[in-house]
Amino acid sequence: MIDRLIYATLEDLPRVCRFYKAVCDKQATDLYSPRWHYGIYPDEDELRAHILRRELLLALEGGGLAAAVVLLSHEDEEYRQAAWQYPEGAHRVCVWHLFAVSPLFRGRHVGREALIRVLRLCRQRGFRAVHLDVTKGNDAAERLYTRLGFHFVEERDVYYEDTGVMAVRLFEFDLKKLEEVSHERSILV
Repeated sequence: MIDRLIYATLEDLPRVCRFYKAVCDKQATDLYSPRWHYGIYPDEDELRAHILRRELLLALEGGGLAAAVVLLSHEDEEYRQAAWQYPEGAHRVCVWHLFAVSPLFRGRHVGREALIRVLRLCRQRGFRAVHLDVTKGNDAAERLYTRLGFHFVEERDVYYEDTGVMAVRLFEFDLKKLEEVSHERSILV
């Protein structure tokens, strides 16, 4: 069970880098993955920048780094024209990147619990909706998001430095629906 959520500090940078390297290394044996390449996406400089801008949130369990996510208050350029129910500009939107669960914590519902807690935090901070993308074919991530109430918006081809052009699927969560998700299981209350 997640003990707490904290914003990463520069003191956390070494363990954050180890965390994302382990996540990327594990992708080689995962059936589905976002196909990240540590050193390209993400890399240490990018993670440091997220820390300095207070965008990198860590989920801790028993002192260990169980999950992490980057929270942005602006939409990626490639996604601004998507068919969002709550587009940025008209609504205060939190955009998530680099959500991952440590390979050491998988299979224990840590991802689900971390997502619920981050959704609560977003709502407390006054956001109306959450936007994120999932690499097409990452069925496990899609199942988790849709079970929590995220809805599919559209599919787009985007260019990434480490993978080239690839299809991603955009998802949105209406933070007013958070109560429905929170009451689904007592462990989340």
